[in-house]
Amino acid sequence: LAHGLDIYLKEFPHGCSEQITSAAFCRLTLADETDFGLSRAEVSAQLEKAFAVLRRRQNDKGDFGYWTVETEERIHFMHAYAMHFLIEAKAAGFAPPAEMFSSGLRYLQTMVALDPTDLDDARAVAYSIYLLTREGVITTNYIINLRDYLEKNYAKQWQNDMTGVYLAGALQILRKEDDAAKLITRYRIGEHDLALMNDFYQPLGADAQYLAVLAREFPERLKKI
Repeated sequence: LAHGLDIYLKEFPHGCSEQITSAAFCRLTLADETDFGLSRAEVSAQLEKAFAVLRRRQNDKGDFGYWTVETEERIHFMHAYAMHFLIEAKAAGFAPPAEMFSSGLRYLQTMVALDPTDLDDARAVAYSIYLLTREGVITTNYIINLRDYLEKNYAKQWQNDMTGVYLAGALQILRKEDDAAKLITRYRIGEHDLALMNDFYQPLGADAQYLAVLAREFPERLKKI
């Protein structure tokens, strides 16, 4: 069964940046799982192909486009997701091109300084803040600014959303454990406001991201699930 899934991911026929990243992300996650019998060399080859496609779609400010190079300065999930993939690849020993990576980090910093227009934007900013914090950027002021926006506009929603989980992860890395603990307890697996769902925010995906943040930043809490 694992080999069939491996072939599916290797031969996945759709080519937008999100789908290319998702296929490569899955193989990256399984690269060190010896029970799956995947070849590290084959995984590396697919990651290199994903790196090459993303690099061709990256503009001079570091932003990754969905199908091609895009020039509009904006907040969007795709860039944060691609950077999450590159960060995990680097950590696993599959280093992406250095300039592509550093340029992508710079655009994350551009995104977190932009003003959100809705909760989707705010969630992407929170995701970006979490990723920047993982890479050693001091993000305290970004967190304060985003929380102010969220309290003014989405006070009854954001803490039960992945927005709160990403900020909890960032606060935990920054050693603000009390604030992090208060936020991370608000999210509930399987409890979702379907009115907030869209192409890039779905119940299974949100729960999976929650578990990923929990496993990395709150391992003791993961054991209690």
